[in-house]
Amino acid sequence: MARSIHEVEIAVEVDGKVKRIPAIDAHWSKPALGLPPFLPPDDGMQAMQWSAGAPVVEASLRRLLGAPMHVFWSYMVHDASVISFIDAFLRFTSRELALCADDCDDVSASSDADRRLHECVLLVLVRLTTPRESEFEFLEVQQWRALVYDNWLLDAPKLLDAVAVFGWSNTDLTRGILSSTLEHEPRYADDLAEALTAWAEAVCQCCGCDPLAVAGGGGGGQMEVWHLPFPTVVEQAASPDLGAIWRLSRWVLDAAAALHALLHVAEPQLLRGVLQRCGGGGVLGPRGLLTAVQYTAEAAVPCLRAAVPRGSDGHLALRD
Repeated sequence: MARSIHEVEIAVEVDGKVKRIPAIDAHWSKPALGLPPFLPPDDGMQAMQWSAGAPVVEASLRRLLGAPMHVFWSYMVHDASVISFIDAFLRFTSRELALCADDCDDVSASSDADRRLHECVLLVLVRLTTPRESEFEFLEVQQWRALVYDNWLLDAPKLLDAVAVFGWSNTDLTRGILSSTLEHEPRYADDLAEALTAWAEAVCQCCGCDPLAVAGGGGGGQMEVWHLPFPTVVEQAASPDLGAIWRLSRWVLDAAAALHALLHVAEPQLLRGVLQRCGGGGVLGPRGLLTAVQYTAEAAVPCLRAAVPRGSDGHLALRD
């Protein structure tokens, strides 16, 4: 009878002696892949350096994808460079926008190497969220939960980032990643609810809402109060700084695009289950998603537009 790979031991010869080593073990994660941290290039030299290194990273990820299941999981658990790279990639790579998923500037400017790397990262996430690969190669759900959740191989920010990065161009695979993760580990629904509440709170603060009022909404004033580490759109409108306005505009766009991608990808029942875990149903109230979107449209956009100078042709003069 087939057994979960975490229960399997494999006989190997070590120093002339036969030893039985667990199928998921540091032994199988050697040599380490040694993936470098992914950081977006800030200038031409960094871009050239990354372009030279990207094929090596892609080759390493493809070897990982082609490895037997127990080797794949050994690397995921015991080679810290893998999940570190995936985490940084999801945080810093270009997002997709719904209105231009096929031809927006970020996507069209991507090289073939970048697109292949995107594909590799997506497939790693698909495999990571697939406990059963075949009749004979699988992880029991309880063990999958222990490996993935307890080792932080996935968390709410990574899931939301994955949805924002892949949700429009690879909707079905991204939906499968999200659905499989929540199906096999319900605690992720609570984590996503907490992340979405924090998202709404951050957007509301960004639009000029009082942090104390936002944090107290739906919680009887008992919520933790925290402040954004950058000026709000109202403060920027009063004392414009073009560099800060550009960064703030990108942040607001990224926040809105991430929520839009989640609404596009998530199955209605799954999304309903997550929102029910948020205070006030996750939609209305001071920390609600709809409230945050309303503030973005009514406060953030007008303030940012007013703060940005216009050229002689009447168009906004702000550039990357």
